[in-house]
Amino acid sequence: MATVLRAKTAGFCMGVGLALRKLDQALKEHRARSSGRLVMLGPIIHNPQVMNTYMQQGVVLAHSLDAVQPGDTVIIRAHGVPREDEARLLDLGAHVLDATCPKVKQAQLAIDEATRQGTSLYLFGEAEHPEVQGLVSYANGPCLVFGSLKELKEKQTFKDTHNVVLAAQTTQEREEFEAIKKTLAEGHSLSVLETICDATRRRQQETLMISQQAEAMIVVGGKTSGNTRRLADVAESCGIAVSDTKGPKGKVGAHKGMGLCNEVFSTEHLEQMHGNIGVGHVRYSTAGSSTRENAQPLVLNYVKGTLALAHNGNLVNAPQLRHELEYTGAIFQTTIDSEVIAYHIARARVSQPNVESAVAKAMGKLKGAYSLVIMSPRKLIGARDPFGFKPLCIGKRDNAYILASETCALETIGAEFVRDVRPGEIVTITREGIASDTEMCFRDTAKEARCVFEYIYFARPDSVFDGVSVYHSRIQAGRFLALDSPVEADLVVGVPESGNAAALGYAMESGIPYGTAFVKNSYVGRTFIKPKQSSRESAVRIKLNVLKEAVSGKRVIMIDDSIVRGTTSALIVKMLRDAGAREVHVRISAPPFLHPCYFGTDIPSEDQLIAHGRTVDEVRQIIGADTLSFLRQERLSQMASERPVCTACFTGDYPMEPPSGDIRGSYEK
Repeated sequence: MATVLRAKTAGFCMGVGLALRKLDQALKEHRARSSGRLVMLGPIIHNPQVMNTYMQQGVVLAHSLDAVQPGDTVIIRAHGVPREDEARLLDLGAHVLDATCPKVKQAQLAIDEATRQGTSLYLFGEAEHPEVQGLVSYANGPCLVFGSLKELKEKQTFKDTHNVVLAAQTTQEREEFEAIKKTLAEGHSLSVLETICDATRRRQQETLMISQQAEAMIVVGGKTSGNTRRLADVAESCGIAVSDTKGPKGKVGAHKGMGLCNEVFSTEHLEQMHGNIGVGHVRYSTAGSSTRENAQPLVLNYVKGTLALAHNGNLVNAPQLRHELEYTGAIFQTTIDSEVIAYHIARARVSQPNVESAVAKAMGKLKGAYSLVIMSPRKLIGARDPFGFKPLCIGKRDNAYILASETCALETIGAEFVRDVRPGEIVTITREGIASDTEMCFRDTAKEARCVFEYIYFARPDSVFDGVSVYHSRIQAGRFLALDSPVEADLVVGVPESGNAAALGYAMESGIPYGTAFVKNSYVGRTFIKPKQSSRESAVRIKLNVLKEAVSGKRVIMIDDSIVRGTTSALIVKMLRDAGAREVHVRISAPPFLHPCYFGTDIPSEDQLIAHGRTVDEVRQIIGADTLSFLRQERLSQMASERPVCTACFTGDYPMEPPSGDIRGSYEK
């Protein structure tokens, strides 16, 4: 049984709803008088199903003014039309019904007012979109339309203009608009029109939130709708940057975008990328929102050449470092902490003899979790923070060296595992081989703090993290649960996928049969724990069907990797009971989450954690289980084969001073 999360903001926005109500009323009046035609000048909204419904009722779709006849009742679509078209409609003898979205109409009038002295208009939007074409018509001076900050910078004309009015298509991304505003404010007398609809912002935020909870997401809307496309793009991103070590320095080919790899990259894209050194990255947002500008790798052009950087983890002092850089003239293109790292490396390189020395100097300022892969035109550099929060390993295939976040990636491409990058180590790969700098490694390795949640959940079970098999760790966790929290039962089952290995370990240790109780949709991806407060109301993350034949009439031990807010666990327990399970005993292969994480795992704030301030029995009652037990905290180091691990989300004992505020969202520009 799948659980469906429906966005609160789903459905038509105010402007579209108003336009459709006007059309419905016009259709009713038209039927009553039975004369003339009811014409839409362009699709009233970009939704083919809605359009077909109205056309079947006799509404005529006109794609140009030439199709309008005298006596027609013409409804102007929600996107608006150029003002000269509206004037011409009256000249043609048509009765005009204006269904322009009030937000769009407000933007049109604001542009008209702000440019009456011939001031240049800079419009952030899609040049071919009907709304943009209408907005442009209200400009009384020169107008420049651009679709991104990058495109703006590529157009030289804006540098020649002092007085600028900045506006945006109502459905554009707020963060990109803020970056554009900041760029134009440098050296210009800038007037800003706040024309982005707040409903758009709310929809994008909620879409991002839901995409982080669900395993598959459906955005319903017309493919020609800019709003729909942006909603579909907000969740995931990926990118590749490549260089030729034998070619000209600074010539880096890069392509990145929003979506999964098969959506962002085509054969044509890949064929255009030439070189023998490269960096690739896939991302879901932890700190910073999901936008194209935040997609990695980041490519930075600076006085010493070009730098491409990919980063895993979160910095805890990123806001302070960002603030310092901004006050020394830095202009940021993204809202992610990774760009802070890139800037510090680039600035250090000016005074350092080589890139690896610049990386070392930058690392001296960074606090938090970071595994880095950095590409200069001639070198590939890998680095881990001294605590070793996140994994990074070295592989080799033929004569090529590889840096990867997990060992399973090496096996996928037929490469052999060489070794892990040590916590605090900087490795430099050139044509001559690998060089190592361990100056920042802790002499006392007991200070290291690997993220224990890599072993519990994040890493793929076929990976090895710092010499410890993830699969073995999860088997051990299940064994420990059986030793510490035994219970009489007929069947042990795991919640796919991260609960399966622990369930097998429990069965092996207890002698209770291991079985399959859940069928998971194989076409959806993994879920992640996210920090958004609003997700408490709709945080069902797992879409499963229960095999009734497997659990009916049986006492079931259900093994899962964690309980965060409790709603998912409560749902799964209920699903088992509805399928006929006589008893449901829940065993969790992690201790209770009691504290937030700031290093990339994104455990939410304490008020969102079901175990915070509650006893185990109180949590049991909430989720509806017959019994409930968690992994004991002292078992965590045993899970990791006595490697030093970070357990702050369970204990509150952070390996470094945590930030005073929440650093996991977007940074204000």
